[in-house]
Amino acid sequence: VLCQAQAESGVATIKTLDGQVEILRSDTRTEPAVPGMHLYALDTLITGSDGSIGVIFKDNSLLSLGPDSRIQIQEFVFEPAEQKMSFIAGIVKGTLSYFSGLMTRLQPESVEFRTPSAAICVRGTRLAIAVKEK
Repeated sequence: VLCQAQAESGVATIKTLDGQVEILRSDTRTEPAVPGMHLYALDTLITGSDGSIGVIFKDNSLLSLGPDSRIQIQEFVFEPAEQKMSFIAGIVKGTLSYFSGLMTRLQPESVEFRTPSAAICVRGTRLAIAVKEK
């Protein structure tokens, strides 16, 4: 889910990457990731065995993925003036670290990471998750 401004500029920007990293967009088109690239809701970030990526979201939250990871940005809405905030990410496999931004401070219940076996709501400032592929 995107507001108009987020649709034009994306919900996040790739700041760093190393090794093989791809972005799956629209479930059919895979793009090689490059620093400065905008990310959108429903994008899937995929790192190879040598890959890692660092992303900064519109609310200044930071997300880092390690090797052999796959995560989808399922929803991102950041409209603090309207009190509309939501960040939901689905982790299929891999490792990630998350450092919360403004959204978690303004509306703590608005950030959620979903794994194949659990949902994790972020209430603090830092989070690390490892998900093994079944």
